[in-house]
Amino acid sequence: MGLSTRRFGMWQMVTVAAVLGLIACGNKSADKSESKQKRASATKAGDKGTGAANDNKKKSKPPGNATDSIETPNDGKTLTGLAAFASAEFVDKLIKTRDSDHWYGLYLRGQKAGYAQLRMRKTKAGEPGAFMARISLMMKADNDKMDFKYISYFEGKAPYNVVAMEVVQKSKAGSVVRKYTPSGDKTKVESIEDGKPPKTMMVAAMCDTLDVMFAQMVPNLDTLQDDSKAEYCTFDTDKHKQDTDELRVAERSKRMINGVSVKVVKLMTKGKTEKVWQSMIIAEGGTTLEMAFGEGMKLKLEDKKIAQSNVTGVDVSSMAIKVKKPLGDPQKIKELKMIVKVTKGFEIPTGPNQVVKKRADGRYDVTIRSIPGPKVMDKDRAESLKATADINSDDPKIIALAKKLSASAKSPRDKVTALNHWVFKTLRKTLSTNLTTASQVLEHKAGDCTEHSVLLVALARALKIPAREVGGVIYDNEYIVGFGWHAWVEVELDGRWVQVDPSWDEPVGNATHLKLGAGDKDEGSANMGSLGIEIVYPVN
Repeated sequence: MGLSTRRFGMWQMVTVAAVLGLIACGNKSADKSESKQKRASATKAGDKGTGAANDNKKKSKPPGNATDSIETPNDGKTLTGLAAFASAEFVDKLIKTRDSDHWYGLYLRGQKAGYAQLRMRKTKAGEPGAFMARISLMMKADNDKMDFKYISYFEGKAPYNVVAMEVVQKSKAGSVVRKYTPSGDKTKVESIEDGKPPKTMMVAAMCDTLDVMFAQMVPNLDTLQDDSKAEYCTFDTDKHKQDTDELRVAERSKRMINGVSVKVVKLMTKGKTEKVWQSMIIAEGGTTLEMAFGEGMKLKLEDKKIAQSNVTGVDVSSMAIKVKKPLGDPQKIKELKMIVKVTKGFEIPTGPNQVVKKRADGRYDVTIRSIPGPKVMDKDRAESLKATADINSDDPKIIALAKKLSASAKSPRDKVTALNHWVFKTLRKTLSTNLTTASQVLEHKAGDCTEHSVLLVALARALKIPAREVGGVIYDNEYIVGFGWHAWVEVELDGRWVQVDPSWDEPVGNATHLKLGAGDKDEGSANMGSLGIEIVYPVN
């Protein structure tokens, strides 16, 4: 299930990227003799301290029930700005003194899926800037694992601008390394796929600053108030554009850690236009104790050895949402009615093909039909035509292939059908291939629903057909008898978004596709661990 990942901030971006990269999904066999689909799913509070997360039985009640539920923080009336979280004096002091190395266990619906490290220190000889922050994360799922790193270097004086960033993603299938450096009013990006010579592009200017990072990760608890909040610019490493994020105080309290009463704050963050808040619980001295991304994904502070031990990985079948009785062949279902429970603050997308109505109990009545969706807005059309770091539709090989496959097609619909069928029959179906870019997928010709979708979107955009990746769940009648996490595609046809599923060779997606988000509006990952589905029988 591939979703936009930068919108949740530095910590969340890394974690969600890894989780989504490893959530397997349904693929129907490309061999026509097989009529059924393949498997679906899909310390101390201080710089050097660890072990705080293991002292839960001794500590006082955590603020806001810790991160067990994600709620919308109370709206403060005053926009205090970053100074309340990290003033210039506070940042200057941290630059000189901060040297921390914290480890975390990564949990997905209670299963230990991996671990993470947050390293912060002054830069060393040969490194750019004055201060470095690095997040490293390892996650296992089924037969694969993913390693992810996000490294930022900042100036040592106000305005504390970022001077270099590096994002690294590796799996058994391949690797992508992206290096970002300022270049005038732009950013130079060097992208290295599978160790090949770098490809260079110029994108929007980075706007991340060190005071923002400290505000999110090492805030000054002495200056925070109940209504403290701030807005600031962030650089989206997925879309290569600037966005605005919000940061707010949800609750302040005290907690017993290692027998000592310390100040604790619960912070909430999200993209300015988004609905779902993500949370961090931070103790005085700048130690993040817990982070939650939706109601199912958590990072908990642990000793290094504990964090790295007992990693069982994610059994993707356990992520499925079961139903009481089988629905039959999903490809024959043209209309489906269900009652859906989602995480707090999340809104299910609605349109002609997915009609949504909120119930008095907070759940939603959803009716899905296998028909074209909502009208395409001009802004969405423009975004869905652009080449991005991952959807590199400007790659010469992708352009040439798209033209070749659509040469005999007479209409955009025929072109999309031809592209969709080629992706379906050509890509080897595998749950242990995690590739980042469309050109990588084309090179390896293998993957699950995410790789299928990324390549189809790139091929469509290469033909100037607006397309975007969609995230949600789909019904599997063979392995799990329920809904597994899945990715598919929306393309513009006759002015409307039409769902196309290259993993199933469906020119119009069947009515078991529950869409949770699309493109840069996708927050569907927040529902991992909290999504509930009740089918309204009978099924047509």
